[in-house]
Amino acid sequence: MKKTQKKKEEKRAPEKPLRERFMSKKVKNKKLKEFLVYSGYKINLEKIKSHMFWTSVIAGFLETVIFLIYLFALGISQVAILILSAVIFPVFCLITYCVIYLVVLVFLDVTSFMRAREIEKVLPDFFQLASNNIKAGMSIDRALYLAVKPNFTVLAKEIEKVGKKTMAGFELQEALTEFASRYNSKLLARSISLIVESLNSGGEIAELLAKVANDIYESNTIRKELASSVTTYVIFISFATVVAAPMLFALSTQIITIMNEVMANVTIDSTAASSSILQIGTGNSVNIGDFKFFVYLSLIITSTFSASIISMIKKGNLKEGLRQIPLFILITLTLYYFLSFAFKALFSGMLV
Repeated sequence: MKKTQKKKEEKRAPEKPLRERFMSKKVKNKKLKEFLVYSGYKINLEKIKSHMFWTSVIAGFLETVIFLIYLFALGISQVAILILSAVIFPVFCLITYCVIYLVVLVFLDVTSFMRAREIEKVLPDFFQLASNNIKAGMSIDRALYLAVKPNFTVLAKEIEKVGKKTMAGFELQEALTEFASRYNSKLLARSISLIVESLNSGGEIAELLAKVANDIYESNTIRKELASSVTTYVIFISFATVVAAPMLFALSTQIITIMNEVMANVTIDSTAASSSILQIGTGNSVNIGDFKFFVYLSLIITSTFSASIISMIKKGNLKEGLRQIPLFILITLTLYYFLSFAFKALFSGMLV
């Protein structure tokens, strides 16, 4: 019996990698499906994957054509170009598909995060009002429904769905659990879990809702105090990124421009050319176009990381700082542009 079992295990062993690949693919699809649910988009997963695939194929074809035209301009033979096209096209398609998949995941993740934040902002007020309604003698489902205010927006729609489900015959616990499962929020999931457990055990819902609301209020207060205690670091990082870096780069740009113009006007005669003092490498001037490209790239990278660091310091989360990244980039590039003109006007008399 043992030998037969060993033989069966040995036969099944090669199937593990295929099963693991299938499971990993299933996990990826599940992750994308969860992001779709959390972000609120009611789109078929297979439809999205089909659009991503055909978009990557079209983009890969265009990238391959542009690259082959570039190779043809370099004088590479047509046979080599045809051989390379058979290899380059699938590689470009694969890279493009991975990039599109990553962009879609990031977009859905940020969207789901912002939706969860909208719920979490009004959640303590909602629980407090619901607790007061229950203490006034209302039933739990009616207390939750009447606790909704016009400024609750997303939460108002969700509680309306919960009310419709309970009127259709569903249990309140089931409707609340389904509501929490549509949002990627640990705070909402824990709060709804406590309410459901209290409903199942017959506990005091009003006191529980009041305590949950107070806990959320306290955690938000502590978070604000921590954010205010690190204001000095935020000011320093913001000043270094938004003011100091563009000013120094603008000054460097004008110094390089002046040095290039001065070196271009220098004429070295035959007797002075032998002097070691004047042999200062007049032909090795810095290309101002390349330097400006380096400046723009540096400012964009610095602004991106600075906004991310500030978001981590103040909010404790990187996703909340994504909206600040374009603002930081716009301010730094605009300031560099205007400071360059200011320094150019300031140093224009030096070349006269």
